Amino acid sequence: SVLEIPTCEVHHPSINSAVDALVRATETINIAAYNEKSGDGGLRYVQFQVERTTGKICLTLVWNADSLKNTQPALTRLIKELQRVEP
Repeated sequence: SVLEIPTCEVHHPSINSAVDALVRATETINIAAYNEKSGDGGLRYVQFQVERTTGKICLTLVWNADSLKNTQPALTRLIKELQRVEP
């Protein structure tokens, strides 16, 4: 599960916006978070980094798959949805 802290004063505003976009995108296309107990779900971890001078975000997604082929089509759908909501 995702622990939401949208008013965290330590986070750069771009990170808060990117987290919101990721949550909306995963809900829209029904991407399940990884479940440690059952081993089900695709999205295992995320990391957000911000370039402070531009506010641009670098998003790293860690997927529950043993190869890139096994991330499909879910990962491609997630990337397309993220690009749609946050071009």
